[in-house]
Amino acid sequence: MVFGWVFASIGAPLLLAAVVLSAVELAPHLGLSFLGGPPVGPDPNPILILVFGIIGVVFSIIGVLALRAGRNAARLRMHGIRGQARVLAVVPTSMSINDMPVIKLQVSIALPGRAPYDAQSSAVLDQSLAMRAAPGALVPVPVDPKRVDKFIFELD
Repeated sequence: MVFGWVFASIGAPLLLAAVVLSAVELAPHLGLSFLGGPPVGPDPNPILILVFGIIGVVFSIIGVLALRAGRNAARLRMHGIRGQARVLAVVPTSMSINDMPVIKLQVSIALPGRAPYDAQSSAVLDQSLAMRAAPGALVPVPVDPKRVDKFIFELD
């Protein structure tokens, strides 16, 4: 969740700066002199508006997505059905995030009062956590009661 707040709090001011710079840039063309007079020379504002706008949008989107993922994980930890996942396979992917590999885990999930079912998920695991998710390992998982294909690993 901290990751999401950091990105959102960087993205929002950049978007605000892009809007303010746009207003200042467009004011003389719209006959609004209170935001600034006619440009005196080469104006870097269009480039700044574009850079601030693009970076602001990207950071805001990443922040919102990270916050949403964090809220969903917190909701599952609080209200999810507690189950056990037996790791069936660990499949490496070609992706990595912060030099940690993204792996695809194939698991069999057993929930109380239900038949076990197979599911899969992608996870970013460092070496110490990857050893705990070796094939055959039992991992506690909270599962979404409405969508049993949504779950999170509780490795740490």
